[in-house]
Amino acid sequence: MKIKYFILFAFLLVNDSIYCQTTDTQTIISKMVKEYNAIDNWEYILTKGVKQKGITIQANELENIWLDDKPILYYGHIRESIERATSHYLLYIDRNPFIDFKYFYYPEIRLSLTIQKTIFDAFLNHHTEFYGEYEFNNSIALIAHIDSISSSTEYDDNGYDYEVLIGHGKILDIKYLGFVSM
Repeated sequence: MKIKYFILFAFLLVNDSIYCQTTDTQTIISKMVKEYNAIDNWEYILTKGVKQKGITIQANELENIWLDDKPILYYGHIRESIERATSHYLLYIDRNPFIDFKYFYYPEIRLSLTIQKTIFDAFLNHHTEFYGEYEFNNSIALIAHIDSISSSTEYDDNGYDYEVLIGHGKILDIKYLGFVSM
């Protein structure tokens, strides 16, 4: 897993600007952050401002930032959505390094979040291209309140294990960013 990240990291260092948000997108995201008083610089705080260097972080460091009364801004892509009961979906969200890759750290950080069914259904109806043929067609920016953080050991295609920190909570707002690629 570390080799995959190293290759991705090296590519991103060479290609300085992978994704460039439009002014409209930046404005929308800024309004979201302001409306929810969200923490939008949590990666900077977590890495102490060290950019593009593989830093090892501890779960308690992430807890000190995320388990606050304030929600967070997170850029990612939805890996999986599962309908829960009649009123909610559970979304598994991976960080999308092609959107905002200033900070590089271990372990990997993901989210497991609930969202009201009516909100997510309306979101999907408005963005019919969301589940397209490309993995990163569903890039999003979201505001989430994180209630807890857990740790999981996973295995890559070669059988090597790696740790993942998972933030659990609920989505307060979600915006579609579209297709993002290298």
